Amino acid sequence: MSARGDCRASACTHKKSYSFSRARELARAVSRRHEEPMQAYHCVFCHAWHIGRPKQVRVALEKHERIERRRRREAQQEKIEP
Repeated sequence: MSARGDCRASACTHKKSYSFSRARELARAVSRRHEEPMQAYHCVFCHAWHIGRPKQVRVALEKHERIERRRRREAQQEKIEP
């Protein structure tokens, strides 16, 4: 499988496709309901619209998760060391 095919599989496989107006409407509703920013975006692979977190939010969440994993590892290492 090509690199582009790999990206498409990870980008679209489990996502629902919408028209622009429906994706925008759903993103707004989910944002209000969960008090978390969501946005509609155009998929370069399937050419439909999906909804997801804005990039800045994803980057911040990934950074937070990396920090938490590191803290857990360090805490485990402290327990192991005499």
